[in-house]
Amino acid sequence: TSQPLLVGTDGNKMSKSKNNFFPLIPEQSQTTKLCNQMVTDPKRVYRKDPGNPDVCSVFSFHKLFSPNPEIDEINSECRKAGIGCSDCKKQLASNIEKFIEKPREIKKQMLHSNKLDEIITDGCNKASSIASQTLKEVKSAMSFSSGAIK
Repeated sequence: TSQPLLVGTDGNKMSKSKNNFFPLIPEQSQTTKLCNQMVTDPKRVYRKDPGNPDVCSVFSFHKLFSPNPEIDEINSECRKAGIGCSDCKKQLASNIEKFIEKPREIKKQMLHSNKLDEIITDGCNKASSIASQTLKEVKSAMSFSSGAIK
């Protein structure tokens, strides 16, 4: 893929145990907070210092969530200190929000409707039916009568 590796918000390997990950459908306030915590080019100390997007974890996320013209602009502006890291992070948070807007709405509808309960009940019924049949087959194979084991 164009972006085979995404590092965590701290610049290291993404891991839930290290708490440096992005949830699949974060809350809006969480997206901004996570983007603000992300590690950028370590050599870019001051706003006026030119940056290197190739070593910036924020830029790697832009490659997934931002439109190509915007990626090109960020790449160029960062290298000449035309934008700061906080500007870049705000833009990323906005683009992630646009990307997950529809999945977040679907999640909200699912959690606040009977549909989720129906899916769970249907799954339980199917599992119970399969388990019941399997238990009958096991009892038959072991030559137990249906009343001997419950």
